[in-house]
Amino acid sequence: MTASPSSREPLSRRPLATLGTVFLLVMLIPLTLYPLAPDEPVSVGDRVLAEGKQTVALADPGRYHALGYKTSCVLEPHDRVVILRMPQQSSADQTILGQRDSGPEARPQFPFCPPQAEVLLLPHQIIKKERLSVLIKETVRRLAGL
Repeated sequence: MTASPSSREPLSRRPLATLGTVFLLVMLIPLTLYPLAPDEPVSVGDRVLAEGKQTVALADPGRYHALGYKTSCVLEPHDRVVILRMPQQSSADQTILGQRDSGPEARPQFPFCPPQAEVLLLPHQIIKKERLSVLIKETVRRLAGL
C-alpha cells in the first residue's frame, strides 16, 4: 500500500515548521535576555543613551552662542553620548561630562544639541542600554526594510 501524494504533504512541511520555530527562538532568546541583565556601572569612554527627551546644560555655552544656544540644548530620546568625565565618589556634585556622539555630517538644529557638543548630564538622564520594546521595534523595522 503506497501513500497518496496528499498524505505526504503535511510530513514535508513539518521539518520546515520545526526549523522556523528553532530560528525564531534563537533570535528571541538573546533579545529578551539582554535588556533583563543588570546594568554595569557607567565609566569614562562608555557610550550611553539619553533617557527620553532631556534638556541638558552645555559645558561651554559661549562656543555655540552664534548658533542661537544660550546655556542648554535638548537631547532627543536615545541620542548617543560618550562619557568624558565621571563625578568624584565623595563629591556632592553628580554632574557627568559627556560628548554627543554624532557623525561629522550632522548639522546643528536648534534647540537640539549640536554634533560633538560637550554637555553636562545627571545620572538619571542616561541609560546604558536599550529597553526591550525599543530593541524589538528597531529589529522589526530593520527586517521590514523601513
